[in-house]
Amino acid sequence: MRKLITVFILSSAVTCFGQVDSFRIIIKRASPPPLFSMSWKSAAQLRTEAGLQQNLVSGTNIKTVNGSSLLGSGDLLTTGYTLSVQALTSSPTDAQTIYFGQLPKAPTTTANISKVYIRKAGTIKIAQVYCYSGTAGTNEAWVMSIRLNNTTDTQIASVAAAASERIFNNSSLNIAVVAGDYIEIKCVNPTWATNPLTTIFGGYIYIE
Repeated sequence: MRKLITVFILSSAVTCFGQVDSFRIIIKRASPPPLFSMSWKSAAQLRTEAGLQQNLVSGTNIKTVNGSSLLGSGDLLTTGYTLSVQALTSSPTDAQTIYFGQLPKAPTTTANISKVYIRKAGTIKIAQVYCYSGTAGTNEAWVMSIRLNNTTDTQIASVAAAASERIFNNSSLNIAVVAGDYIEIKCVNPTWATNPLTTIFGGYIYIE
């Protein structure tokens, strides 16, 4: 709460610290009256002269995080980002290893040409890829992995289902990445009794 400050002058200089609405000066000295001068300084000037920190102003002398102010109480939650992956229609071949990334094309048996680049350092936490086949095929185990920098594979899931819909999901991943790394989705096809046909993939990778 701001108050009126009364200053009794007993010397030739008075400095007022604080944040007030107004103040008044009462001179308490015998005749002749004292000679004095008074100058006004802002709170910011006084803080600077005293070596104190200025009032924090979000976006001015303290940064924001993703547009959110750092001032105030409580935690500020930071968010991650997603990278999409896809593959156009194909009919998987027995015992092949295939790869896909973000490009709108069918999976390929050649690695390192379907790269999805990491734009910001973080940790891959979640991968989910939805697969739909016009002909379901039989339920042999189909393994899908994230291949990092064409060197390291981390399994997303192994799905054994005789269904048109197969969902490869893993929310317990912990793959450290830096900007400039790249990934591909790698699938190891089983030898099916009946192959799935007209198969298409789409999904995302979550990084935080």
